[in-house]
Amino acid sequence: MISNRKLYPGYNPFAPIDKKKLKELADWLKTCPHYRTAFDKKPRKSRTWWYQILRTSLEWLEDCHIDAWINMLRKRYDANPQHFRSDRMCFLDHLFAQQWRFNFKDFKDSEPDQNSLGRRLSGGISIPKRHIVVFDIICSSISPEELNVRPTNIPPARAGDCGVYTLKYIEFHALGIAFSKKDFVKANGKSMRDKMAVDIFQELPDAHEFENKDMDDNLGAYDG
Repeated sequence: MISNRKLYPGYNPFAPIDKKKLKELADWLKTCPHYRTAFDKKPRKSRTWWYQILRTSLEWLEDCHIDAWINMLRKRYDANPQHFRSDRMCFLDHLFAQQWRFNFKDFKDSEPDQNSLGRRLSGGISIPKRHIVVFDIICSSISPEELNVRPTNIPPARAGDCGVYTLKYIEFHALGIAFSKKDFVKANGKSMRDKMAVDIFQELPDAHEFENKDMDDNLGAYDG
């Protein structure tokens, strides 16, 4: 596993939000036919439904948000591989992760956390070393006996923001940048969401049109 340190002169994942672009996003959302529709009545492919979830603090992200961010990282990696820690990387979407989990009965049968909820996890896989590292943002729900090593440099997140933190962890680790508790302080959850929304709006403006639901009938897609 490559050490988690700065290796390449990539971009700053916590660069200030472009307020002009944030306003452009807000103005664009106002043109949505469902802008004034009650949230529970908005269709899933509505841009206002999509971005409202992404930008609302403690709102659980859907798989479509996870995949949008992963696709954006893929796009950045294709355009500027020198910014990342390796030229042999692969960003996996939620369907692969679901298939992986599907084959681990013990994982599926595991007890929920203290909030009776699941949570988003990020991780890295080194195929040559046959080594997996998992970054858990709510590690307090795991007993010390279940861990070989309990890392101390993973900033914690509030339960509803776990998806956002997971995606930012993936970005940081892919860039080879050490996790900063200052950047990942819980109070920054909202600004992290807004920054992600602006980035996706700029780089993948049609991301909201792709509805990625959990479909068990597609779980065989990655079978060998």
